[in-house]
Amino acid sequence: MTHPTEQSGDHQRQPDIEVYIKECSIDAIISWLNSVFDNVKTHDPLDKSSINLTCITGNDSIPLTLYIGAAGKLYTSLWFQSDKTPWETDIDCATELAKASGNEVRCATNSWEESDDSDNQWWKVTNEGKTMVSW
Repeated sequence: MTHPTEQSGDHQRQPDIEVYIKECSIDAIISWLNSVFDNVKTHDPLDKSSINLTCITGNDSIPLTLYIGAAGKLYTSLWFQSDKTPWETDIDCATELAKASGNEVRCATNSWEESDDSDNQWWKVTNEGKTMVSW
């Protein structure tokens, strides 16, 4: 059942999902991925700064790249390169990941668009909720 506060006419599925988790081990991230997806395959050694994985859910294979040391070295970027994820938007994924891990997770406030007037506004999601921050 959907809660009224979660309904939104402009809540469109994003073409990909990217979130940044603060100070979380790769093992913990992969453990979370294994709890979400049917299967997770790693294609690179886990000690690289960029790790390629494939997340399988049903008949869908979702490419995922982890970038360790992103955004000031405290964050790891999770970039799901598909619109077939369990989440419609970055904030949906960030909320679930923050709740499961207990770590701070950040994501863009809107679908990513390159522009000169980008305002650097991001969602900061923790167990206490979400707040907008400049990042």
